[in-house]
Amino acid sequence: QAEAWLARLTPAQKVGQLMMVGFGGLEVDEKIEALVKGYQVGGVCLFKRNIDSSAQVARLNDQLRAYFEGGVPPFIAVDQEGGNVVRVSDAVVVLPGNMALGATRDAALAYEASKAQALDLKRLGFSMNLAPVLDVNSNPANPVIGIRSVSDRASLVALLGAALVKGQQDANLATIAKHFPGHGNVDADSHRALPRLDDDEAQLLAHLEPFRASMDAGLDGVMTAHLAVPKVALDGTPATLSAAILTGLLRRRLGFDGLVLTDELEMQAIAERYGVGRAAVLAVNAGADMVLVPWRAEKKAEVHQAL
Repeated sequence: QAEAWLARLTPAQKVGQLMMVGFGGLEVDEKIEALVKGYQVGGVCLFKRNIDSSAQVARLNDQLRAYFEGGVPPFIAVDQEGGNVVRVSDAVVVLPGNMALGATRDAALAYEASKAQALDLKRLGFSMNLAPVLDVNSNPANPVIGIRSVSDRASLVALLGAALVKGQQDANLATIAKHFPGHGNVDADSHRALPRLDDDEAQLLAHLEPFRASMDAGLDGVMTAHLAVPKVALDGTPATLSAAILTGLLRRRLGFDGLVLTDELEMQAIAERYGVGRAAVLAVNAGADMVLVPWRAEKKAEVHQAL
């Protein structure tokens, strides 16, 4: 079926499939239609700015799907981790966050919690969740992971992380685990600067235990991390743009054949150094399947043109 679709798509439509976009507002309008239907994007990601209530977002998701009737259905994604990253809070299961689940040491509970949350998201029309976080929070000075992580122990993150993945996927919600190859052992926030991870390959592989466990459980996809790993990607290229990380480590060394989605290319760690359009090209050439461009309209146009 995928091959049949590809045969019918023009190059411009194939480029659209490489893009996951966002937009402002609670309702669709002509500008949003021109964005998602005009580019025939592969995915749409909704944030808190798009969600007022469960009933409202269910209608919004229905309207978005209607734009693609007869075409390639898009991923309709949300960033619903639980804890301090919650986009939908009205009339749905809301999880307490990964560290709270980690404190239970109970993989069966993590599975049921994840599945319950996923079933509610499916009912609202979402087809993908950009969660769970599989980072090992091994650096106490980390400004962006913290309680979003299950634990500072890789083995516990692996145990509960795989259960979170399986619960969500058993509810037929596509799952994108993050942030590969691990954002837990840095002391900078890639929204504002490029973090540096000084692990060598052996140390990095130890922190990748949660991703390996989830891949063994059939993980659908991963989201890349905007961080430099100079002892693995020797030129210091951020993981999102590095063939050494995405193709060499993720695809070949770990044998992952699922979806690779970048984190937001408009984050300063990437945008200030490379520009969003150039970064999109570098990411796809490095091994990414989709690029996430959720904010400014002109950046979406820049990415589409560059690709």
